[in-house]
Amino acid sequence: MRTASFENAVLPHRENLMRFALHLTHDSADAQDLVQDTLLRAYTRFYQLRTQDATLAWLRCILRSIFLHKIQRKRRDREGTSEIAEWESTREFVGPEKRAIDGVEASAVLQVVQTLPPGYRDVLLLTIAELSYNEIVERTGLPMATVKARIHRARKMVQKQLVPA
Repeated sequence: MRTASFENAVLPHRENLMRFALHLTHDSADAQDLVQDTLLRAYTRFYQLRTQDATLAWLRCILRSIFLHKIQRKRRDREGTSEIAEWESTREFVGPEKRAIDGVEASAVLQVVQTLPPGYRDVLLLTIAELSYNEIVERTGLPMATVKARIHRARKMVQKQLVPA
């Protein structure tokens, strides 16, 4: 019952949503993704639609909200990485792995790294290989927050084992 009423109320507006999404994104693939996300959210929140007369306005509001959220997320990601790159370029950057290795034999560090749980070991080895956070996210398929947390925790585990308290 719910699916039939959703299809009758929402699907006739799909082309209008596509035009609106194209107007916002200027890219057909991004517009299609945006429309799909909108239809999915509309389906999960169909109970919130008060009257059938306001369906198009409701859908456009959802689409615009999703679009703005994606823009903000991209901007935050871009600003975060550009701030880090700017800071690194203003001085010689020495990462925590390099500082740890400078004071300890490489074989000892590798032994400690090999004892880490696989999820922590993998991301730490990728940082030692000088991959950026974005490259690690792409390679592992993990969310950015998870990658950052695992790197931080892995560094702490290595430091704890190398430097006695």
